[in-house]
Amino acid sequence: MKQIPLFFFWNSSFGAWILTLFFIFSLTFSAQAQIKINEFCSDNDNGIQDPDFAEYGDWIELYNSSNQAISLNGMFLSDDPANLFKWAFSGETQISAGGFLLVWADNKNSTVHTNFRLNMAGEYITLTSTMGIMMDSVRFASQVSNVSYGRLTDGSDEWVFFLQPTPGQTNNGQTGNLISPPPTFSIERGFYGGPVSVTISIPGGSGIIRYTRDGSDPSTGSDRYTIPLEIKETTVIRARVYKDEASGSPIVTQTYFINEPTALPVFSITTNPKNLWDEDTGIYVPGKNYVWGWGNGNFWQDWEKEAFVEFFEQDRSVKIAQLSGLKISGALSRTASQKSLRLTARREYSEPRFDYRFFKDKPIKTFNEIKLRTSGNDWAFSMMKDGMSQTIIAGRMDIDYQAYRPSIVFLNGVYWGIHNIREFIGDDYIEDNHGFDKANLDLISQLAMDVKEGDSKNYTELLTFIKSNDMTNADNFAWVKDRIDVQEYINYNVAEIFFANNDWPAGNIKYWRPRIENGVWRWIIFDLDLAFNYVWHNTLEWATLENPPEYPGSTDFFRIMMTNPEFRDLFLKTFQSHLNTTFASDRMLHIIDSLQSNIAPEMTRHISRWKNYHGWTFMDPILGYFETPALESYSKWVDNVDYLRNFARQRKNFVLGFLQTYYDLADPVEVSFSVDPPIAGQLLVDNSMTVSKNVNATYFTNQTLSIQGYANPRYKFDNWEVKTNALTTGDTVKLIPPLSNWKYLDTGIYPGSSWKDVTFSETWPQGCAWLGYNDENACTIISYGPDTQNKYISSLFRRTFRVKSATQWSKLTVGLLRDDGAIVYLNGTEVVRSNMPAVSDFGTWASLGADNEAETTYFQFDIPTSALRSGDNVIAVEVHQVSPTSSDLIFDLTLTGTVGTESSGSQLYTEGELSQKFEWKSSIVGHFSFTGDIPDLSINEVMPVNLSYYPDRLGSCSDWIEIYNPGNTTVNLGGMYITDNIDNPGKWLIPGNSPLVTTVPPKGYLVLFADERHTLGPDHLGFKLTGTGELVGLSVKTSTGFTWVDTLYFPLLPSDISFGRYPDGNNQWKSFNVNPTPGAENKEDGETTEDIVKLYPSFPNPFTSRTYIRFSVKEELPVQILIRDIGGNPVYLVTNRTYRSGIYRLEWTGQNSGGRNVPPGIYLISMITPYTVDTYKAILIR
Repeated sequence: MKQIPLFFFWNSSFGAWILTLFFIFSLTFSAQAQIKINEFCSDNDNGIQDPDFAEYGDWIELYNSSNQAISLNGMFLSDDPANLFKWAFSGETQISAGGFLLVWADNKNSTVHTNFRLNMAGEYITLTSTMGIMMDSVRFASQVSNVSYGRLTDGSDEWVFFLQPTPGQTNNGQTGNLISPPPTFSIERGFYGGPVSVTISIPGGSGIIRYTRDGSDPSTGSDRYTIPLEIKETTVIRARVYKDEASGSPIVTQTYFINEPTALPVFSITTNPKNLWDEDTGIYVPGKNYVWGWGNGNFWQDWEKEAFVEFFEQDRSVKIAQLSGLKISGALSRTASQKSLRLTARREYSEPRFDYRFFKDKPIKTFNEIKLRTSGNDWAFSMMKDGMSQTIIAGRMDIDYQAYRPSIVFLNGVYWGIHNIREFIGDDYIEDNHGFDKANLDLISQLAMDVKEGDSKNYTELLTFIKSNDMTNADNFAWVKDRIDVQEYINYNVAEIFFANNDWPAGNIKYWRPRIENGVWRWIIFDLDLAFNYVWHNTLEWATLENPPEYPGSTDFFRIMMTNPEFRDLFLKTFQSHLNTTFASDRMLHIIDSLQSNIAPEMTRHISRWKNYHGWTFMDPILGYFETPALESYSKWVDNVDYLRNFARQRKNFVLGFLQTYYDLADPVEVSFSVDPPIAGQLLVDNSMTVSKNVNATYFTNQTLSIQGYANPRYKFDNWEVKTNALTTGDTVKLIPPLSNWKYLDTGIYPGSSWKDVTFSETWPQGCAWLGYNDENACTIISYGPDTQNKYISSLFRRTFRVKSATQWSKLTVGLLRDDGAIVYLNGTEVVRSNMPAVSDFGTWASLGADNEAETTYFQFDIPTSALRSGDNVIAVEVHQVSPTSSDLIFDLTLTGTVGTESSGSQLYTEGELSQKFEWKSSIVGHFSFTGDIPDLSINEVMPVNLSYYPDRLGSCSDWIEIYNPGNTTVNLGGMYITDNIDNPGKWLIPGNSPLVTTVPPKGYLVLFADERHTLGPDHLGFKLTGTGELVGLSVKTSTGFTWVDTLYFPLLPSDISFGRYPDGNNQWKSFNVNPTPGAENKEDGETTEDIVKLYPSFPNPFTSRTYIRFSVKEELPVQILIRDIGGNPVYLVTNRTYRSGIYRLEWTGQNSGGRNVPPGIYLISMITPYTVDTYKAILIR
């Protein structure tokens, strides 16, 4: 039947129009009222297959009881009584007279596929007419897999269960009126040291129990239970009860592990074997029509199957036991024998979430989805590279990363090896980690802007602006800073570049923003399986190439941002900070050791399970169809992990060389930082690296560093002790470290004998060691000439290094890596000859070749110190081939000096901030002393239910606590404790490694977010507040226990209402219903600062050359704006005069009252008026 259109007739009278409209409405309503919800199945596990997507989705059968065809166009189906219009029929969908229509409730959202699934635990289905009137509905209780629920006869009012569903047919199948209660097991699922006997019982005593051991759903044809089951090996038992006139009960699934020695957490995943292995519908197989190609075959399909998931912790306690969705996950790794899995909790199966905290390093207690990842490209190498890399950066930088934890999977009771538990990156990941509404996000994947959530409009606008405008312009850069999280983006690039991930930036990128005002873009790091491969890889150059042909456009964003001086400087400082801390080789080696030890006991069994299977499959243009091999032995795995250790030891020196070249910097210099005593405080270096114990760092010669000292509670800073040539007798110093940058000549033309002298002027190219050709370890590839059969005989290398005093050194040692022969000169004097005849020149062949072992050995030679000179020195090396057809060449050199004479003494500086350049190896000690004073701080204001009033820096609103400093000195909260439980004063330790964030200026404020998201920064706490009222306390730990700094009790409060002291720091408390003031002076409601005077946060902040200060006054007032340093000392008076009512903008250019540039650091901007003193922090970076 065609749907009757609505016509509006304005004929003789208004009444006639009403009659016509009512008649048309009646015809439509009468026809559509004949459509009934006739039958449905809310858990179609393997009953009837959807012909469109070859899946087993939930289904709803509609029945047309009339004698004419009826169009469904514009009608609605829903599973939500509050939203009757959830899914609309479209197109010319119709049901023939007396016919049926099958609609798939599978969330596919197409012609006969709804945008929702059914919940087998019970819910509601509605059918609504085009007029918005509910035509039919059914509310149902808990359902059973592959059993439908429908009308006894088509269109009747009596509903029954159909043991044999009749989708698309008349309802005359075998029926049952009851669902049997599930069976009970005599012993619980879990781990047992030997065989067990399992008795299965029927509640009420009557009926038949059917069971399976292979993961399949028990049916009336399955084995009948009669005697206790003897379980002698790991087995999954699935059982259900059948009673007279009743359908089968819900299936009970229990896994029994017998003599399983693993120490890792364990997943048992149980699903009908057809869901995995059937050629038509199995998700783990290629399928019967498989032809190699991307997206081809069953395992490439986005098919989800029902599975029962059990998760056992390392103590063998059961944490998860529920039905869920099961998918194959990954990209090309789907072609490997062992595949990654994705588990999805849905209310349609049982529970809507996995209610368990899988990862200790994140506070997330419930997950919608998790991945069980088989390590992708790393499957046949280490099985931990991606997780290891993300563990290295976790908690060390503000970056969105995936938590990692190794586990074991049993699939239908069969050992399936190691799978790494990972967060799934989707809308839930962002909501879980940041608290933003997952329905209000932009999430984009890859360069092609594959939109996963929201849209790409905002990002496209951002990228267009960056490409179309000069990023060296400060105003243009300020526009970009309003739209991206600059520091997080820098952290992301630092990590990818250090890890040498060569599967990036062309791929594996995801970025997101909350769709809120001022929402900024952030980047998610993932898939680091190809990291830690090539220690020499210049990933900084790779990431800044202009329009590389292999991956055009992939470097645009970062490369253009690096043209901005502020961004470029912050990137360098951030990278140096992490090279000295996060990426310190000792720290990374400890992490590698720890993660290896976690899985080492499991690797033998894992390798044995998979060594006869293949890894990824490729279509190689030369080799054709090609399968990568599996990991063949435990010893090979150990060797592979050792390869990761070598990367960890060597990568820093390579990266220093990349930075030195890119920024055109002088040679690296070692600077050590320490705190005396170690428990007394922290040093903040260049506003990026925090030192709380001894750190041996590397910077570049004559690079200016700013260093600040922050005292821990009950200590104070005293002075600096600086040694600018910090060498002690017996010390050894790497004058030329391994893997340094070298100038080289590879033309085959001799430049004259002066090439090895200090005074020689050259314009040779520069590259990082190792230098050579036809060697996989070469960082810089040099030329051997145009003829492979007649290679250049010699290649030349030069490097300058400096020493303060030539007489200070008792010994010099060269470490020479060469293939084949070499001669080394120091300031023109020959000091080493290796594999070369006694007499030679530029055209002399080496006397001996170098075998494989010799090519990778640094041969040690002690050389005379007499050739050394104070100041600049040159090491020059000529490397000779043994023959014109020699296959390869490689070179590197180290120079180590042993100190014979101790350097000059120390200098003491008492100022709180130190600005210093370093030319020689140096040391800095920050001295602190114990005072015993309890800090004078107040818990000034709290908002326990912050729904929308005050967001954090990313725009998320969480409970907050404001700390007020009434004193005249800066106080760092780092090292103090905060709690919402008076019986547990040490509940949360405020981190001491981020004084920029945790410092409260004199007469200033600091807001802490109580949101259980401490991974977002040190101003986020590991607990939440409750609006029902509780106590908040701040304390310090002393030798006798905890001493309260301050406490505040707040009563029951509604949302967006705060409670605090009035005035600031006072012992009177009140609620602020109209005007909460986080980070500002507490005011009476109605007496807001904005009514009279307001100081706005400075912008930009941090800043490099200037920051703008905005304020407003509502009446004529005297206003003084004063810049002070972190110690409270006046630096610059911005203004001191009377202003009329209005809004004003002033600027500060980072200079003191004498016109000199002040050093980088924290500065306090205070506005003083008769009504208030307002203070904000500003950070100057240079």
